[in-house]
Amino acid sequence: MKLKTLSIACSRGAMALLATTVAAGAFAQDGERKRTVSSTIDEVIVTAQKREQSTADLGISVSVLGGDQMSALGMQLSNDIVNFIPNIEHTAIFGPGTNPNYSIRGVTMNDYNDATEAPIATYMDEMYLVTTGAGSFPLYDMERVEVLRGPQGTLFGRNSTGGVMHFISKDPTDVGEGEIKVGVGAYDTRRTSGFLNAPINDRMQFRVAGYFSENDGWMKHRTGNQPDGGEMENHSFRVSLAVQPTDNINNVIKISHSKAQGHSTAIWTDAAITNPVTGLQEVKQPPGSLTDFGTAPVHEYHESDNGGLRELKGAESTTIINKLDWSIADNITFTSVTGYNEYERDLVEDCDGAQVWICATHYDNSSHQFSQEFRTFMDLGTQRYTFGAYYLEQYQDVNQIAPLVVGLGGGGLLLDADAEQDLKGYALFANAEFDLSDKFTLTTGVRVSYDEKEMDSRYATYASATPDAPIDQQWLGWENSTEIPRGALLSEDLLNNDTGFNSFDKNSWNAKIGLDYKPTDDMLLYISFSRGTKAPGYNHGFISAGLPKEAYFYDEEELLAYEVGMKTTFWDQRANFNAAAFYYDYNDYHTLSYIGIGSFLTNSDAKLYGAEFDLTVKPLEGLTLTLNGGLLESTLYDVPNGSGIVGDWEMPIAPSWTLAGAINYEMYVGEGHILGVQVDGRGRDSFTNDPADNPASIVKGYTTYNARAYFIDSSERWEISASVKNLTDKEYNTSIFLIPGLGNLRYGFYGPPRWWSADVTYKF
Repeated sequence: MKLKTLSIACSRGAMALLATTVAAGAFAQDGERKRTVSSTIDEVIVTAQKREQSTADLGISVSVLGGDQMSALGMQLSNDIVNFIPNIEHTAIFGPGTNPNYSIRGVTMNDYNDATEAPIATYMDEMYLVTTGAGSFPLYDMERVEVLRGPQGTLFGRNSTGGVMHFISKDPTDVGEGEIKVGVGAYDTRRTSGFLNAPINDRMQFRVAGYFSENDGWMKHRTGNQPDGGEMENHSFRVSLAVQPTDNINNVIKISHSKAQGHSTAIWTDAAITNPVTGLQEVKQPPGSLTDFGTAPVHEYHESDNGGLRELKGAESTTIINKLDWSIADNITFTSVTGYNEYERDLVEDCDGAQVWICATHYDNSSHQFSQEFRTFMDLGTQRYTFGAYYLEQYQDVNQIAPLVVGLGGGGLLLDADAEQDLKGYALFANAEFDLSDKFTLTTGVRVSYDEKEMDSRYATYASATPDAPIDQQWLGWENSTEIPRGALLSEDLLNNDTGFNSFDKNSWNAKIGLDYKPTDDMLLYISFSRGTKAPGYNHGFISAGLPKEAYFYDEEELLAYEVGMKTTFWDQRANFNAAAFYYDYNDYHTLSYIGIGSFLTNSDAKLYGAEFDLTVKPLEGLTLTLNGGLLESTLYDVPNGSGIVGDWEMPIAPSWTLAGAINYEMYVGEGHILGVQVDGRGRDSFTNDPADNPASIVKGYTTYNARAYFIDSSERWEISASVKNLTDKEYNTSIFLIPGLGNLRYGFYGPPRWWSADVTYKF
């Protein structure tokens, strides 16, 4: 039986097991109450330096969301966390399960090709995920997520230039317990999640968790010959086994699988025009103007009219992670983290949004990666050391076709892009902390890396094999396979051993030095300098033919980051305030420009600076107020736009401000029951979706609000909740994409409308 088939069967079996267990009342226990109405702020423990520390003692700008907090905020997918963390943004044009492009403090990669690595490193249970699509998954049975801002290359390695997003799932415990949660909502939403934790004996514990959700489409298709956009199905499971063969060894293995599918996105379309003076793309006036192909735009709120299929046939990720902790002595711990990930994405998109067939694409890509980390931590009292070694290998296979301008007669063209990339990485790292006194701590770290990468790619253009056939027959079967009949070969670019410039090896280094000062037990001041890098690589996908081979290569990024910050707790542990300011000197940033219908990466320099804060206050018993925000200024130098005009622009996906907050109030009612209400909201400024600041790519700023009410019974067995997201039904866009090579089209994506839901949770 194949692993995928087994994973689906296990997912359904896990949920059935949970339901059976609940019905039988297994593991039901009367224990000490865990949930209380509090008036003080709890200590938050993180592993930002790969060992447990309180955030109050850590000279890093880090935001943490606990598993219960994520659930209370209605988070369903990993990219939902951006709504509650300062100076972070994301765009995901293909929907759940596919590439989420994160931006932290303006550091981002707005390329959606699967073999392009991002400067924001996504980790799952200490395993680095190379392919960005593998970082989009449902949030369930989570311990916490840690978001580290700024370069983290000394301990987290390559491609953490902008920061790290570390998702940590719950480990098995020695307590027999379980939970099942069932919910319904708008657009026929149905979802179920839960877990079962079972201690097998004194030295072995087992945990299984699962998640399933589906909903109908919420973006109406005007003509009705294609499904409504936004329809989605997600399922996932995770099986964990913890074993303690001796008193000083703990080994945890986790196997997880996630799959997303459906007509997950839909688009609106506008006509754009290139300004002859500036060379920038602007929205064609008056509104509603026809495109260069004579098609009418569709730009009504939550409406689309694509004539071709837009479907995520499947985005699947399977992950196996084994972590071993060995306490060699009271002050020495050895850790081994072994990881494997397999990710596949099969996606079809109508990329013009019109009834006429102008642009369509089929992606059929896969990735396989293996990684191994060994590290040792030594606590010598006033000195603490972490050192280790890391190995990574990945194979990426990219297959893409794009039948173009078929509906305009003559059979159109077929763009065919194939690429195979082999990656190997090696690294040694060390981190040291020195207590200079009871108030000052010096932290230093370094990581040296060696990368090998080889790209074998082919980009070709074909004529139709059947130009006289009806339009819907000219590229028959393109939506089901990338291997379809082709006509005459019109152009071809090859990057392989014969043509050269297809392989490289690269030495790089990351470093950090920081000084922490604790004037009191409740305050930390810090200053730091970091050097972060992002690996070089090769352009691939739909790019211009006829370029010199050396133009396919882009060089390593270097980010020099300067940061100061403070963390303080005050008012008898009723409030805390964290703030940081930073300045980035960014060299050889991987800058994406649009050429034809595709994209191309080059190197440009940039400067960024800004600040962020987060504040939590508990003025009354049961009342919690939170507020966080970020400010950002950025300049990207000497970037050519689509017309070849060079200028200085803002960084893409880099809003100049973000602001989010929440009000939560809990009180006891009846015989110890808890009643709670919560209102939260988030706003951000506008940003451009490409580095040339084209006015047609500006994604306007917006603010949305959410509300939730919940009831927890005195035994903490039952929780009932009702919530509304996007309370005011705000109309907003999440991203805008330009296609200058096809009639100056632009298309965009709406955020979801008002969405109510209700959930019932039973714990046993």
